[in-house]
Amino acid sequence: MQHLRRFWQRSSHVKWVLADQIIVSGMNFLTGILLARFLGLEGYGQFVLLYAIFLYANTFQVALIVAPMMSIAPQMQLGEPRLQYMKGTLTLQIGFTLLLCLGLLILGQFADVYFPRWNLPLYQFPLIASIFSFQLQDWLRRYYFIYQKGKSVFFNDSISYGGQVIVLLVLHHLNQFTIERVFWGIACTSALAFGVGALIEKLALNLTDARQAFQKSWHTGRNLLVAGQIHWLGSQGILILGASFLGTRAAGGIRAAQNIVGPFNILFQAMDNFIPVQAARQYAEKQLIGLVQYMQKVCLGGGLLIALPCAIIAALSPWIMEFAYGVEYREFAPLVIWQLAAAFAVFYQLQGFYFYRTIHQTRIIIWNTIISTTAALLFTYVLGQYFQEIGIAIALFIGQLSGLIFFAIAISHYLKKTLNSTSAPTLNS
Repeated sequence: MQHLRRFWQRSSHVKWVLADQIIVSGMNFLTGILLARFLGLEGYGQFVLLYAIFLYANTFQVALIVAPMMSIAPQMQLGEPRLQYMKGTLTLQIGFTLLLCLGLLILGQFADVYFPRWNLPLYQFPLIASIFSFQLQDWLRRYYFIYQKGKSVFFNDSISYGGQVIVLLVLHHLNQFTIERVFWGIACTSALAFGVGALIEKLALNLTDARQAFQKSWHTGRNLLVAGQIHWLGSQGILILGASFLGTRAAGGIRAAQNIVGPFNILFQAMDNFIPVQAARQYAEKQLIGLVQYMQKVCLGGGLLIALPCAIIAALSPWIMEFAYGVEYREFAPLVIWQLAAAFAVFYQLQGFYFYRTIHQTRIIIWNTIISTTAALLFTYVLGQYFQEIGIAIALFIGQLSGLIFFAIAISHYLKKTLNSTSAPTLNS
């Protein structure tokens, strides 16, 4: 009966996790379509550039708090040790996000001098509010994944992501659809979701636990922080670089193509919530052999899972772009094919991230992002000048492919060296 009960609990959790990723994927995909349609190509391009700041702020949160938490917490014992660590990370999250928003507020005073076309002073406060609320809600959903509360994360994300779609539709109906109000909508729905979840879970803060949590997370987080900055430069930074010599219209077209591939990105987010936790458990129980066997299953099964949808979307890309956004976006259909190729490379590259995060050797991730970003920036500058938007899309693919090749060589060398030694590394090695 105990085995049956555990099986049912695990099965139920997985079902709710899948349901959560479906709703998050669907709502994000719909949000992208609504933004592109209601803001127009130029307006959407400006939103994309502002959203790049939003994503840049999240690189700090992911590197210093979320990613270490997702690998460290599952390896801790249930009960007081893990509870203290989670209290500490929540305290860190709130304090860190407040400092981050304060820094953005100060830097925003000078942004208009260097980026006058962005009109950043007009959007500064709603952008900062959306960053603060989103990061708190994002911490909460990771908390749910660690404690395998799939049902809770489903309903919480329904409030946040589903609420965003409702807000956008209401704004359009009232003829009040502006970039400023879109960011306020993100802020309000994320804050509501976090507030509801925090009350239900009775979350608490503790400064002492925060200090101990920081000590546990810093070793992993400092390397991921550097890698995150470089990775942002090779993805969102490329959009800014491309917009600097092609205009905001190009940024809007590229992001519209990326939105078509959006469901795959949400799948990758689901992996980020699930695979690191399972990989950490396999490593804790069976050491390196168990970790390698688990990652091999993920690579094989995941690759087969996304291959067929990629082929179908590529074949129908012109019709999909026109149907989703309108006739003016049809010219960007070739970009979808290159985005699909990049997504396929990203899937396998992420497995390398999870592998090195699990064995707590994150310095090599920095080298991966340096190689990937350097290749992407170099080819963006060269190909973008001659082939415009499609050159930038090709450059993004080349960057991801470079990182994948680097990880394949590095992991192969590490396994040959380690498995041939007398003992595999442990968590404390």
